[in-house]
Amino acid sequence: MAPKKEGGLGVGDAVIRNTALLFKWWWRFSREDCPLWKKVVCSCANMDPAVMIRDQPVPTRGGPWKDICQLQVCEPRLREKMISGLSMELGNGRTIRFWEDSWLPNGALKDKFPRLFSVSNLHGAVVGDCGFWDGLEWIWSFQWRRELFQWELDLVRQLHETLQLAKPTNEREDTVIWKFDKTGAYSMNSFVQTMQVEVLPDEITSYSFTRAIWKGLVPPRIELLSWFVLVGRVNTKDRLCRLRVLDQNDRLCVLCSKAEETVFHLFLGCDITWQVWCAWLHAFGRSWCSPGTLKAHFESWTNMAVWKVERKRWFIGFSAIVWTIWIERNGRLFRNKASTLREIVNKSFASAEEWIGGEPFGC
Repeated sequence: MAPKKEGGLGVGDAVIRNTALLFKWWWRFSREDCPLWKKVVCSCANMDPAVMIRDQPVPTRGGPWKDICQLQVCEPRLREKMISGLSMELGNGRTIRFWEDSWLPNGALKDKFPRLFSVSNLHGAVVGDCGFWDGLEWIWSFQWRRELFQWELDLVRQLHETLQLAKPTNEREDTVIWKFDKTGAYSMNSFVQTMQVEVLPDEITSYSFTRAIWKGLVPPRIELLSWFVLVGRVNTKDRLCRLRVLDQNDRLCVLCSKAEETVFHLFLGCDITWQVWCAWLHAFGRSWCSPGTLKAHFESWTNMAVWKVERKRWFIGFSAIVWTIWIERNGRLFRNKASTLREIVNKSFASAEEWIGGEPFGC
């Protein structure tokens, strides 16, 4: 479900995509003045069209609009981030409520200064009513229900510090923006990308090195197989035994019949596989020592060359060997047809030549 650059397949999370579609109605409700659909919704659900959905109670009557307003997300932290993405941008100050709306980076002022809010006479007042222009300078002016105590005056000073860089402008109107997109406009892609980062498990992010696979240098099915190999999700015998698909005693590698067929053994540790890798290294004129993991092997193999063209050849060679070993393994297992070591090596060379469009070693 994770993006390819994070080590996933880039398929996407269906739940997040569905939430993104529902959340688009939050965006439209906040942005559109008063179209017919909004009038109908506000009439049926008893909602204020001038107030954002997050600041209104969830409708008691059931139906699709109640589901849209509830936004049933498992993690409260994720839900808060989604809602905070709709931010109000101050313009002329004629529609944004000073205390109640979230128009500053730290949220609503009534939550940051609850004491001052409780003694204010400007509940529900818009920003433009909380100050005045003195020439070209905007002066904040507040009204209180009583004379403030000394410690409350300290809060007022903090409030003025918070408002120091905020002032209305007559050049534009107040508007709602989606702060997770540089354009300020809401889109499903920006929503999905932002939320997926929050829900990615550590197991997936540890596979971020596999993003080098998705470059279109080999056919998609080969890229997919290489990804499965590197994350250990190939259906080797040990995996099938754990899933109780195979007999628990049928675990030996079909290539060498010497050890349990795990992903690491099949694609690197097996005697036959090892000789195929060595044949390629001999053809490249390189020597090496066996890495301890498939990840280390992939990174050392694909970063062997300095020049970009050469790195492509090494990557295609890696994919060709993985593909050839998998085909040979399945041929022996399902069709009882075995190839010699030389034939396996030649098949890997032929696959690489086909994908490169020439000799894999530049000859």
